[in-house]
Amino acid sequence: MKTQTTMYQALLAAQFCDAHASLILRVLNISQDLPLPFEPGRLLMTDGVQALQDLGMLDGLPYLIRHLLCDWGNLDLAEWAINQQALQNGEGLSSVYYSGANDEVCLFIRTAPSRTHTVMLLADEFDCMQDLHNRK
Repeated sequence: MKTQTTMYQALLAAQFCDAHASLILRVLNISQDLPLPFEPGRLLMTDGVQALQDLGMLDGLPYLIRHLLCDWGNLDLAEWAINQQALQNGEGLSSVYYSGANDEVCLFIRTAPSRTHTVMLLADEFDCMQDLHNRK
């Protein structure tokens, strides 16, 4: 189910200025008017992701763009199919990407079923969130 939100608007919401958002889309050959396949909501990242970005050890933008374009990364075929079905049913969406010289960084990107937010988080942060969720 496509939305009215465009990739350009998503980049602006991620705090990119107009010039940078336009340049990113031009380099990737993506139209500013391209509607996203789903509403991402507010774009968030955990402190762990922010710290790796600040240290130059991770650039989350390429992975966020892939997620917003329904490239679910390193999920197996069954998990891809679950995400494709979730697009139609309004369920949560998940992506997994490995980064770094030896794939030492595991980045999760999750869009809430409500489509109110999309969050980038590291594997250990994901495990902690799952533990908290399971305790409720």
